[in-house]
Amino acid sequence: MAYTQALHPEVNWTAPPGQALLVIYPLTDLPSNEEDMEGQTLPLLQARMRIGRDVVCDLQIKDRYVSRTHATLSRTESRSLGICYSLVDGDGQGTVSSNGIFINGVRLQSARDLQDGDRIQWGLRVLSTFHQVQEPPPEVVQDHLFLGDLLFEIELISAAQLRFAQDQSRQQGLLLGEILLQHNWIKAQTIDFLLQIDKVVMPQVVGKPPVGEYLRSAGLVTEGQLNEAMQLQKRKRAYFAATLVEQGIITPATLKYFLSRYDHLDQSRASTVMNLDLN
Repeated sequence: MAYTQALHPEVNWTAPPGQALLVIYPLTDLPSNEEDMEGQTLPLLQARMRIGRDVVCDLQIKDRYVSRTHATLSRTESRSLGICYSLVDGDGQGTVSSNGIFINGVRLQSARDLQDGDRIQWGLRVLSTFHQVQEPPPEVVQDHLFLGDLLFEIELISAAQLRFAQDQSRQQGLLLGEILLQHNWIKAQTIDFLLQIDKVVMPQVVGKPPVGEYLRSAGLVTEGQLNEAMQLQKRKRAYFAATLVEQGIITPATLKYFLSRYDHLDQSRASTVMNLDLN
């Protein structure tokens, strides 16, 4: 999604740029003489980590085909390269693992810097993925700053929430949208929609008002709320979106914004909404 930073889509994790995560997948349905191995999700925070079967390892992998000290992971930081994670087979002092390490299907022969999304196999059957948060491009950061102003303008967040998100974004190095998501102040679906709003073209559905489909796609109303509003429109002979405002499902400011974005919408039917008092 547009607001996330180079993480595997199955990993629900947010951290400052440079931080990394190792996801080790479980081993199940093993022979009866072996115990299944649980999966692990581990933030990589130490400067040096021993990985292997031994209980003294910083990251223990309980599999018979993993050596006692299978690998060593080092975390370094420099002004030019930022935070890097280097993996070497064995203890880093000449003793290597029995069954090897494979990164993206290729056996590891010497120390290698890991890249976001690398698939790592430990020994014969333990699989994992490496995830590192990347510094977002300046244009993405700028998009999120505009996003915050827009969310406040159309009354989806409060002024206090906007100020808090802006401050935390600067302090933590996270995107503004990520801060809002952490506090459940806005839906990911809404952020995605608004960041891509210039590219969103909803297909016309017979019997369904276009603006309703856009609001639903943005996660601002549900299918049930739309259907109820259309039923009220028939009974009250009022523009269906006005009933959404009257019921407090969306604000006049939110509706006006959506109506103003799409030239193909029937503005005449929305005239009563466009004249609603925002105070």
